Amino acid sequence: MTVYHVTEFLVVGAIVGYSAWNLARRFAPKRGSSNAGGCSSCDSCGSCDTPAPKSKPSAEHRVRFHRG
Repeated sequence: MTVYHVTEFLVVGAIVGYSAWNLARRFAPKRGSSNAGGCSSCDSCGSCDTPAPKSKPSAEHRVRFHRG
């Protein structure tokens, strides 16, 4: 192996490792909780700075036909 091949392996390995680290950081579940209100999330009670969620619309929708 030449110095070029070793350098190439190191550069490609660093790029792949950095990409894997970013992927894991984005999609892995976050550990720990910083909820001061003691609830499971800010969406459930609204005691934190975020506003309480509005009621979600049902999954069923009426079909409406419009005349063209």
